[in-house]
Formats: sequence, C-alpha cells, structure tokens
Amino acid sequence: YAADDRYYFHAEENLNKVANERANEYEPEVVDDFIIGSLNEVRLQARTGPDMPQIVVCADGRTGVDDADVVRIVILPPDKRLPSRSSEPDAATDAAQQILAYRGDGGSPRIKKNMLVFLTAKYDEIRALRSAVREYMAWQSILTGDRRIENLVGERRNQANNGMNTAQVRMESALVNAYRWLLVPTQTDPQRAEYYLAEERTDATGEIIGDAIDKLTETETLASAISPSALSNLLDRYIWGDSAPYEDDIAIDTLWDILTANVYMQRLLNRRTLADCIRRGVQDGAFGIADAASEDGGYRNLRCGAPVGGEVSGLLVKAEMAQLVLEEAAKAAAAAAGGVDAPAADPTHIYDTPQQSGMGRAVNEPPPPRGPRRIVARQRMNGRISLDAVMMLNDEIVRNLLSDDGEVTIEITVTGSKDAGFSENIARAARENGEQLGLDMEDYS
Repeated sequence: YAADDRYYFHAEENLNKVANERANEYEPEVVDDFIIGSLNEVRLQARTGPDMPQIVVCADGRTGVDDADVVRIVILPPDKRLPSRSSEPDAATDAAQQILAYRGDGGSPRIKKNMLVFLTAKYDEIRALRSAVREYMAWQSILTGDRRIENLVGERRNQANNGMNTAQVRMESALVNAYRWLLVPTQTDPQRAEYYLAEERTDATGEIIGDAIDKLTETETLASAISPSALSNLLDRYIWGDSAPYEDDIAIDTLWDILTANVYMQRLLNRRTLADCIRRGVQDGAFGIADAASEDGGYRNLRCGAPVGGEVSGLLVKAEMAQLVLEEAAKAAAAAAGGVDAPAADPTHIYDTPQQSGMGRAVNEPPPPRGPRRIVARQRMNGRISLDAVMMLNDEIVRNLLSDDGEVTIEITVTGSKDAGFSENIARAARENGEQLGLDMEDYS
C-alpha cells in the first residue's frame, strides 16, 4: 500500500489474492477434466445393484457407449450442455442424438435405442460450476502440490484450509445444481425413425444419480416393474393382430429385442423386469407361455394360469389362443380315455398341445421325486438391514418356493440389546414406531 509518498510491501503473500490469480490461470480444458473426474466420483458413489440403471460418464460427448440389456444413464461432459437462452447453441442435444444413433465404436448403428437416457447441464449452471471449480483448485494448489506455499502456519494455515473447504462446499453444490437435466428419447410415430429428446428436470436434492432415477421412476419414463395388464396393452397395440407382425405368439427373445430397440415402447430397466412380469401374467392367465411350437401346429409345454418356475424363455402366447389350445388338448385327452363329456381344461396341468381337436395326445408327466417338506432360510444382519440382501432373498429363495406352490411365511425379527439399558426416549420411539408399523413389540428389563 502507499502512504506519505512511500510504498509498503507485506512480507508474506496475500492468500486471497494468490487464490484469485491462480483461479484465472486454469485453462478451460483443465477445469472440464476436473469436472469429469468429479462426475466419475459421483458414479462410483451411486447406488448399485441388479435393479439399478448403469451410469456412464461419456467423456468425449460423442461415442463410447455400447449397447446393453440394462438401461444406462449417460452423463454428458460440461462442454455438451443445453442452452440457457435461445441465442446459445444446443450442444447437449446434438451429442445425445449422436450417441443414440451410433454405439461404442461410433460407426455401427445403435440397436437398443430404448435403453438410453441422458443427464446434462445448462450454460449458466456450467459457468457457475466452472467458477467454483477454479476457486477450489486454486486453494488446493496453495496447500498441496508443486505450487504449494511453504511454511504456512498459524492463522495463514487456517485461512488456507477454510478457503479450500468453503470452495469445496460451493463446488459440490454447483455440481448438483448443474447436472439436473434429463434428456429422454421419445418417438411419437412408430412408423418414422425420428427421435426427440424430452427435457425433464430433477429435484436436485443433493444426490445427482439418485435424483435422476427418482425423476425417471416418478414420470414412468423408466419401469423397474411392469404389470401384466400394461404388457398386455403393449402386446395388443403393437404385437398381436392380423395387421401386426405376430398373430398369436412371439418368441420372448424377440419381444425383448423389440422392447429395447423401439423408443415408442415402455422402457424397462432390464430383462428381469420383463421376466417377472411374464411370470405374474402367465399365473394370472393374462397370456400363456410355451417352450416352443410343435410340428403339428401346437405348442410344447404350454402353460396359462399356472406358476412359471426357472428361466423365462420360449414363446409368449396370446391368452385366447392359449386357452383354446388347452381346451382342445383336454378334449383330445378325454377322447383318448374313452370319455364323452370333455372336462374343462386344467391350467395347472402340462400338455403337449396340438391346436386342433384329435391331433396328438395329452401327456401326463410322471410325478417329480418328493423333496423336503420344509425349507428354512435364515440370515443374520448386525446393526443394519441391507435392502439388496432382502431383494436377493426374495428373488433367489422366496420366488422359487412360491413357484412350486409352496406356502411361504416370512418373519423379520429385530433384536436390540444394551447392557446399560436403552434410554426411555429411544425405547418409547421404538415402541411408537413399531405400533404404527403394526409390529408385535416386546421389551425386557
């Protein structure tokens, strides 16, 4: 500073000034690389599991995304962003359309277009994010790295730490606030290969990936479960019928290919979502399932109104056709047995089923060997319930037992113990919450 015609210089650098100068020195590419690294950290910290979408951070904003049988949320880089005003270019839509059109190598046309959604930011939000990143990188360089300031002690060390911590909070908040714009591929006309990207804004509660998944689920843009009636509506509209490509049945592999390739169809999370729906639908009689078509024009191992165990594969059969074929099979079985009046078709019986009366014969399978009458599965979890573990228990144990017409009882017991005794407030809260949940509560002194 200057005073009395003299200049005075501080013996130590002003840290705020150093931070401001260094923040302005960073090239845009360096800042964007830091943002991409932060997005990869977000990806690694996101919820994972078989019932979650996959997350892809697309660093170049053009290609690098292969086809997959699970929905992928593709996060676009900071230079591929949406305009904040009409005068700005729309780099995000251009990049998303490129990825939608071509898979990983950039040259092969994409097949599974309905398995992609995109997450991006807008110009103004990226501008604020870049500013926050520059500030954080500047304070970080003061404390660490080749350009760190030596001999920072006392108040100056505290100032540098506080500056970096404050900048980090601002940067993390700016990242969440920026990446909250979903681009969802849509197709209004199934006859035209024209795809639009609908904007959906997440709630930006603090978890970038979780907020995106919640919005996709809330708007039914992504279905981790689909009812048999909803699938039946899709089949009636696009699959079955005289003018449709499949009249009475369709290979389940082919159906999955149709669902994943065509953007106008319901976007299912993964193939297991379809398999679970088919299991429920066959058991409810919404459609039938068969191993394959038989040479005489019928179906092998046709089921409708019966449980489906094991892998879901083969042919999905229109409900009306499945019922007709089962009735014809029952008549053929009655005729072969010398009966006069044909009984109603038993949906739980497995037939080799011709489509016309008198063709072939019903085959009574020998009863399977009897296994154990009681099966008990237990798992101990200390301190915390894992939802993934509960889902795996349901998928791997409960569903298999139910598929064999077993009676399944599930009991969850939570036991808490503390030598010194829980506080009265905690005990009262546990009792009240348990009563609201309809639990049988016990406590012991």
